[in-house]
This record gives sequence, structure tokens and C-alpha cells, in this order.
Amino acid sequence: MRDGGRKRVRKKLKRELQAKDTWYPRLIKELEQMNHRAETGKIVVRAKETPWMQNRNAKVRYYFMPYKTDTALQTMQAFEHVIHRHSGKHRHQGGLAIFVLDGTGYTLVDGKRHDWKAGDLILLPIRPGGVSHQHFNANPNKPARWLALITNTYRAHLGYEIVQIEDSPDWKGSWEKSVRHQAGSK
Repeated sequence: MRDGGRKRVRKKLKRELQAKDTWYPRLIKELEQMNHRAETGKIVVRAKETPWMQNRNAKVRYYFMPYKTDTALQTMQAFEHVIHRHSGKHRHQGGLAIFVLDGTGYTLVDGKRHDWKAGDLILLPIRPGGVSHQHFNANPNKPARWLALITNTYRAHLGYEIVQIEDSPDWKGSWEKSVRHQAGSK
């Protein structure tokens, strides 16, 4: 009777378990990788080792972000932005802190102008439907520069998206064309 009881329990378990659990081991592995990255990733990210990039919105240098997996911190992003005339215009849910390193200018946030200068902190609020914004340099002889900090932890909960509304005047349709254009203008 004992053996018959074990067989019934095994049959019942077999019926209840319909699929092999691959998610739990995957979760454990991802947490181990995250902890390993925190323990072994770069603590100092050097500007001279971080390339400048031109995209549709701006000339940027990404110090850390989700795609850069060699840094110790993975819950945030930080990037430097240079503005010669103005950035592109885009919309996203906000939640950025932007510290102005050099220069003077203004930012249009949902059409409203906000002036800034070196040492100021620009805060883009979190809003349903996103925050439309564009940055302008006030001095044509000297570019403005700032550093943006963004936390990634809330993005999945906001339905985060980036919608490009207007391209930067430095964007020439591709990275290659933009580089050729900037090299020719120096």
C-alpha cells in the first residue's frame, strides 16, 4: 500500500507540473551577473576613454547606461551633451536632472522657456504622455555643455518612450555624414 500511495502522488505531481521552470534559474543567473557587475565593474569612467557620438538629438558622450555593461552602476544613466546651436527636440516621460557645466542658454519644456547658465540644475518633471523639450545655446562663439543623470528604475512602470520630434542641426541623416560635416566645419 505504501508503494501505491507513492505512485499516486507522483502521478498527481506529474499532472500538476506542466512545464519545466526555466525562469527561476534565469532569475538567479541574472541576479548573480548583476551582483558580479557591481563588484567588478568600473568605479571610475574616464572621459578620455569615452567617445563622443552624434545622434539625431545631440552630440553626446555616454558615461554609463544599460548598454555599457562594464560599469559598477547599472540603475542609472549619465551622459554629457554639447550644444552648439540647439539640440534636437524630443519627448519622453521626463525624470532627468541636468547639471550645466559650461555656457548659457535656455530649454523649452512643453513650449515654455527656462533660462540657465553654468552651475544651474535643470529638472525635467515626470509627466503622463511625456515632456517635450529642446535645449538652446545662447552664445554662438562657445558651445554649452551639461551632464544628464537619469534613473532607470521607474522606466518600465511609466511606459517609457522617446519620440524624436525634430533632429539636431548637426545630424545629417547618418552618423557617417554627421562626422564628415563636423570635420569640414572645423
